[in-house]
Amino acid sequence: MEANPRTIDPGAQAEVAITGRNLQPGEYSIPLRFTALGATTDNAKLSMTVRVRDSVVLAIGTLLVALVLSFVITKMLTGKRRRIALLRQIQDLRVSKGTTLPNLPAVVWVEAMLHLAERLSSRFWLTGADVIDAHVNSVRSTVEILKQVRELRAGLQQRLNKLVLDRAAESIDRIVIELGTEPPDDAMAARIKTELTGFNNWLQAATFPTALWNTIQPALQKLKRDIDNGVVPDNAKDTIRPLKNALDAALVTPPQTADTVEESYRNYARLRILWDCRTESEVFAKLIAKPEPDLVQCFRLNDDLAWTRLKNGSADLKVQMPTTSDPDGLEAFTPLAFSVSADDSQVSGSYLFRRKVQYAWKFTLEPTPTWRDKLSGKTPKNVPLTPTTFGPSVVQYFPRRGKIKVSVSLSYTGDTHTISVAETQGPDVRYSSEFGMLKAFEGVEYVSWAIAAAVALATGLSTYYFKNPTFGSYQDYLTLMLWGVGMDQGKNFLQALQSVSSQPAGSIT
Repeated sequence: MEANPRTIDPGAQAEVAITGRNLQPGEYSIPLRFTALGATTDNAKLSMTVRVRDSVVLAIGTLLVALVLSFVITKMLTGKRRRIALLRQIQDLRVSKGTTLPNLPAVVWVEAMLHLAERLSSRFWLTGADVIDAHVNSVRSTVEILKQVRELRAGLQQRLNKLVLDRAAESIDRIVIELGTEPPDDAMAARIKTELTGFNNWLQAATFPTALWNTIQPALQKLKRDIDNGVVPDNAKDTIRPLKNALDAALVTPPQTADTVEESYRNYARLRILWDCRTESEVFAKLIAKPEPDLVQCFRLNDDLAWTRLKNGSADLKVQMPTTSDPDGLEAFTPLAFSVSADDSQVSGSYLFRRKVQYAWKFTLEPTPTWRDKLSGKTPKNVPLTPTTFGPSVVQYFPRRGKIKVSVSLSYTGDTHTISVAETQGPDVRYSSEFGMLKAFEGVEYVSWAIAAAVALATGLSTYYFKNPTFGSYQDYLTLMLWGVGMDQGKNFLQALQSVSSQPAGSIT
């Protein structure tokens, strides 16, 4: 400054600019000295205070980092906790344990829905947990009924002989079949539970005869009408007549003891098979070879006859595809019902077709390429699904959008021959709307986070940055970061309060 003095005329003004470089945040006191005629050193000195703080960009970045860290850590911790809770619920709700439950649509539907929930909850970034909860909760009523069925069948299995047990199981299945592949309403669930409770009478010695008789009586009456309105072959009269007389007597005077009711049912079973096979000369000849046909042999010959019809192609088999009234088509992850139908009523109505034949299904899903597949140039691999059922119906869901091909093979214990139903083009599957719902839930989370971020930026900067002219110390940044974390956690706390207040009284999450 000595080398470049500036002279100011008396009464004139001048501007003095000071430029600082690489100054750390803080407060700087700078003395300025002036010389003038008649001035002393003290009154020609001016002290200037300069306050320096870090760029506002760093403060904004600190708040955003705090908000992002709080959001991610919270999502990871809450996601892990909810995932564990969901998996525990899914495990508790599984009902297809052991062999006491058949592959009814409701059983497969429950397994499909629980598998779907399990798949959705297994993702690293758990979002839309409420939607997954809804999937799990949708099967609770059905699971409660199926557990009642499982316990009931287990009790009947210990109490009844195989013939009567099969009848009871078939009657139970006809009740449970009403459940279908969707949650029952309260009225249906209550009615089904009441009907199932009635089967407890089969477990009590005093009520068993009446319970069994009430179940088989309609079948006996129908067979009586069929025979009365039909023609008995001459070579069958000697065998059918005594069984028909016993049937008529039982209908006139219902049996009162367990032994007599069971005997009436065995006579009915023999007569039913004889009547159904009366036009099959070879099989019928074997059935009437003895004055009183052996019941086990009757069943075996009847099953063999139905299986022979299937093998010979007398029954045209087709795969029945699911249908929907939705113009957009069928959704991925929605349980869909498929079945095998036969145009021969004797085959489709046979016990063998409905319960003894094993159906090995093969579903081939040809996925529709996603935008990621198109960008990478990869062709997605086909997804094979191979469920097996004892019965002509199956419920299956598909994890992606695409085209479906369906085939099925039928096999019968004791015969190496299999019957194949040719592969058929199935319905197209579109994206699941559930994923749209999950994305919507993600959007809500992100929007709420953005609102919390905006509030944190506005309040945090105004409180800790703009009011602090020397902002930039470690303590300043730590305080600002804690402010951002606190704002995000406060938002989470308010959301939790809202969730609790919206739950019905007595509910537990």
